[in-house]
Amino acid sequence: MRPPVDAAQAVIAGRVRALALAIIRRGDELLVFEVPDPVRKVTGFRPPGGSIEFGETGAAAVVREIREELGLEIVDPRYLGTVENIYEWLGRPGHEIVLLYAARFADATAYGRDTCYIAVHVSRGMEFESYFRAVERIMDDYEGRPHWGKRHYQTAATLAGRYPEWERFQAVRARLDPNGVFVNDYVERVLGPVRTPVAA
Repeated sequence: MRPPVDAAQAVIAGRVRALALAIIRRGDELLVFEVPDPVRKVTGFRPPGGSIEFGETGAAAVVREIREELGLEIVDPRYLGTVENIYEWLGRPGHEIVLLYAARFADATAYGRDTCYIAVHVSRGMEFESYFRAVERIMDDYEGRPHWGKRHYQTAATLAGRYPEWERFQAVRARLDPNGVFVNDYVERVLGPVRTPVAA
């Protein structure tokens, strides 16, 4: 990713810019993108996010900006604090008031590892199973995580090892739905049976 256009415009206009940035962690790693400055021949790094629009809250802005920049949804933005950043970029002074929010990606397929998304489709009415199964065999080599709302042939046995928080999720599931009210054939195939909750 590269700096948004409005960042350059703010520097050129000489105005204070209000930002909302997302602090998204993966273990000890922090999601950032490069901010090159060819004038000074240096490269900085910044968390994803962007300008707060007039009438918009910081929390709403950070959700919108991540959707626009990455095409992903974040959930539970939690305000961490505000920092003031006075700097020089592209040979001009800049001034930012930055609201920081801790957040996480809504899509579990992106959790805990480098991720790309590949969509596979066939035209309506075409035979699809042999094609989808062939693609899925390739994805299995990379421990691919399927979209939960799309057709796939994975099972709880093949999926459990691909999600670091699988056991934690199963414990929450057992606590919230101990009688399997929300279980159907598909859910049982991909999640397995509801386990008996363990007493605390």
